[in-house]
Amino acid sequence: SYILERTSIDTVLSYNHYSLNDTTLVRLLPLLKSKEVGVISASPVSQGLLTNQGTPAWHPAPEKVKQACAQTAEYCRSHGSNISKLALQFSLMNPDIATTLVGTANPQNLEDDARWIEEPIDRDLLAQVQRILQDIQDQPWVLGRPENN
Repeated sequence: SYILERTSIDTVLSYNHYSLNDTTLVRLLPLLKSKEVGVISASPVSQGLLTNQGTPAWHPAPEKVKQACAQTAEYCRSHGSNISKLALQFSLMNPDIATTLVGTANPQNLEDDARWIEEPIDRDLLAQVQRILQDIQDQPWVLGRPENN
C-alpha cells in the first residue's frame, strides 16, 4: 500500500502470498481492485513447501511451517491426491487475481498443471487441508531485505 499511495502502477507481482498456507494477499486485493491494478500471484506451491518432494533445504520458512506443509502433503497422498494439485487449484479460485505464475524446471510439472487446472477442486480435501494448516496460516518468512518484508 505504501507504493500505491505514492504513484500509479498497473500491475503487482506478489510472491508466496496467495497459497494454501498464506493468503495475506487477500487483505490488499480491495485496494488493488479500487485502483484498477492487475494482480499476478506467483508460486502457488510456496517455493516448494506444497509439493510431494518436500521443502528444499534452502527454504526460509520456519520449521513449524515446513512440518505442517509436509504433514499436509502426506495427508493428500493418503487420500489419493497431490498437494501441488490442490495448491494450484486453490490459487486459481480467486477472481480478483488475474494471473497465477508457476515456475518449474520439469516439463512433466507443466503437463500436470495444465491438466489439473481443468479438473474440479476437491472441496472436502481442501477443507481438511485448511484445518491442518490453520495453526501456521499466514505465517511469514523473510525474503530479501528485512525492511522490504
